[in-house]
Amino acid sequence: MTALVASEPERGFRIDVSRYPFVEIVIRHVEDELDAYFAELAAVLARPGPHVLLIDCTDSTLFRNEMRRRQLAFNAANRERIRSTVSGV
Repeated sequence: MTALVASEPERGFRIDVSRYPFVEIVIRHVEDELDAYFAELAAVLARPGPHVLLIDCTDSTLFRNEMRRRQLAFNAANRERIRSTVSGV
């Protein structure tokens, strides 16, 4: 994994690990790229912890039900990893 898991400007999210263990997640409109978003988020959780997630949703759109369902499923599937490595959100 590179220091910055970057996305092109037109993508709706960016996950920046350049200041690890502080991880910045900027979300705008991610629903068109849910698979990529969750793959990158899973890669962050696979890194050695503890780490802190800084999530910026300032310019995000409202999430549709599909996004909410996928996020809940992701959180449930990764609950133990999240609890053991994420020190704060």
